[in-house]
Amino acid sequence: MKFEHLLDEGKVLHVFTHDHAFNCDDVFSYALLKLYCEKCHFDMDFKRVAHISEIDKVGVVFDFGFKYDPENGYFDHHQNDSPTHKVKKNYYVEEFYEEKRSSFGRLWEYIGECFLKRRSNWIFDTSLATVIDHADVHGSNDTLMKIIKEFNPNCMEEKSKEFEDQQFLRAAELAEVILRRRFIHLKHNHTCGIRAYRIAMTEEVKESGILVIDNYTNGVISAMQKRCPWVKFIIAADRRETAYLLFHVYADKIGTPLCPMIKSPKATFQNERFAKFLTIEDAKECAIDSLNQQKHDK
Repeated sequence: MKFEHLLDEGKVLHVFTHDHAFNCDDVFSYALLKLYCEKCHFDMDFKRVAHISEIDKVGVVFDFGFKYDPENGYFDHHQNDSPTHKVKKNYYVEEFYEEKRSSFGRLWEYIGECFLKRRSNWIFDTSLATVIDHADVHGSNDTLMKIIKEFNPNCMEEKSKEFEDQQFLRAAELAEVILRRRFIHLKHNHTCGIRAYRIAMTEEVKESGILVIDNYTNGVISAMQKRCPWVKFIIAADRRETAYLLFHVYADKIGTPLCPMIKSPKATFQNERFAKFLTIEDAKECAIDSLNQQKHDK
């Protein structure tokens, strides 16, 4: 278990960051540590301090101190020699790009596996952690970053440390809600993805090339493309209304479909990615017609 060696005798993790102005990096770092302590049944003692010399206990220090040493609880990123992090462009393809980490990104690297595994972890990293990293290191006008910054006291408000700390914790409450919901959503996607993969392995799907699942899950198309190439079409229930969505699985990164979809008079076409049908039988009929057409063309 991470950080266990940093706890005091009462199973308390002491956490420190800088005082004064705050942004997404330190607010989300605090929220992540709070959820981690909750998950591991630790208590957390948190302080915002003006100088590193004010830290008088062993614990976790993030976003200041000019030191990155995760085993000893230091998660700063302001050093001149701060290393870059390799981020996968696509979970299923070994292509990377370099990104400078913020404290939140460094913490996610260290304890993220406690919340999300494999592809769900990668999605969280690329959709939120890396966005916060980039905004903190390079600057950004992202809406979430602006909202968190607006929790800082303005020129008409009280300038005391107590009020600043209070505003930080209010911002952290919002960050905590966002993290909780993101974890729940990605865990759901992971579970649904595993279920879809198991269904795709059945002989019926291997014969027909058509996978029917309860609802569409982010990433299921790319997962089928890499792991189950016999799946040509995916039919999923539309959660918004009583209808069925027919997706065609892409053959390559630029979006060329394996099978061109035949436009059926029974279908409503939302965009080039999928068609909507009132019944699952109509969706299957359209998929079968398309597969038959492909065989005929060959």
